[in-house]
Amino acid sequence: MNLPLIVDWPNRPKQKICFEEGRPAVTLWRNGGIEGGFTRMLLTPITGRSHQLRVHMLSLGHPIIGDSLYAHEAARKASRVWRCMRRCWNSRIRSRASACGSRRPRRSEGQG
Repeated sequence: MNLPLIVDWPNRPKQKICFEEGRPAVTLWRNGGIEGGFTRMLLTPITGRSHQLRVHMLSLGHPIIGDSLYAHEAARKASRVWRCMRRCWNSRIRSRASACGSRRPRRSEGQG
């Protein structure tokens, strides 16, 4: 997406999209899949504007979960749900690996 950004002076430090005076801001994105009812977006900023990824995702109607500055209340609350889901998922993975006799490699293993 190519949406120019400018400081939103009355709402600093926020940025906003402004086609008349904004500076170029380009972000490549693609859908990284759905996990637990959430869509994982893979973002690549081409330019490096302040808050670029946050404002661009908001413009698509998909604020970044947990973003305290730009996300609406539902997305901020979803952050807690997401963290809980990730903890549970990671816990199950460790539990299964342990049951199978797997172990995490040490840092020095395989490094030469």
